[in-house]
Amino acid sequence: MLISLSQPQVVKVEDTGDFFKLVQILNNPVTNRAYCAKCLGDLRLQKKRTSFGMVVYHIPIRNNEGLLFYMSNKQIEYFVRYAESPSLTHTEFKSLKQAKIWRASESQPSKDLLPYVFFNVLMKRFGRMVTDEVQTDGGRRMWNNFVFDEAFARNFRVYWLDVSKEIPEVHEIPNVKVFKMAIPMIWGTAEHFKSNLVLISKDRLERS
Repeated sequence: MLISLSQPQVVKVEDTGDFFKLVQILNNPVTNRAYCAKCLGDLRLQKKRTSFGMVVYHIPIRNNEGLLFYMSNKQIEYFVRYAESPSLTHTEFKSLKQAKIWRASESQPSKDLLPYVFFNVLMKRFGRMVTDEVQTDGGRRMWNNFVFDEAFARNFRVYWLDVSKEIPEVHEIPNVKVFKMAIPMIWGTAEHFKSNLVLISKDRLERS
C-alpha cells in the first residue's frame, strides 16, 4: 500500500519520543511502546550510510517483519514496513510484502528510493516479494514500474498468483509484453481482484 500525504509531515529524529511521533503518523505500525523502546536499542546497532548519502535504520520486529527508515539531516525521507504476506503464509510460496510505504516528498531522491529499497535491499535479502492484497492506484503504478523497468532487466522471474483457492494458481509471466496484456486481468477494483497477487522472485517457483 503506497501512502501519499497531501502535506507531508517532516519528522526530526532526536530521541525516542520523535520515533513514537513518527509511529503515530504512520498509523502505529508498532503499537507496543515498551517493545518499540527495546527495538530502538537494537536500532542503534543497525545503522549504516547508503549510496544515496542517507542513513538507514533497520528495526526488526519479529522474524520476516521489520521497519526501515531512510534519513537525511535528521529528517526521515523514506519509510517502509515489510512483513510476510498472510495470503501465502501457509503455502510453499511464502513471500514478503511492503506493508506500508511513506516518503517525505516527491523529490528525485525519494523517488529513487522506491526501486532501490525494493530491489537492492529487500529482494537482495529475502529473494522474493509480492504485492499487498489491496492495491491503491499508486501501488499499482509502483508495481507496474517495478516490472517494466527493473524486474526483467535484472533477470528476476515474475508471476501472477490467484490465491482464491486452497492451492494457489501460479502463472509465470515471461516478458514485459505478456505482463502488459495481463494487467487488465490482474488489477482492478472489484472484490475478486483481491485474490490476484504479483510476485517477483530471484528463482523459479517450484511446487514440492
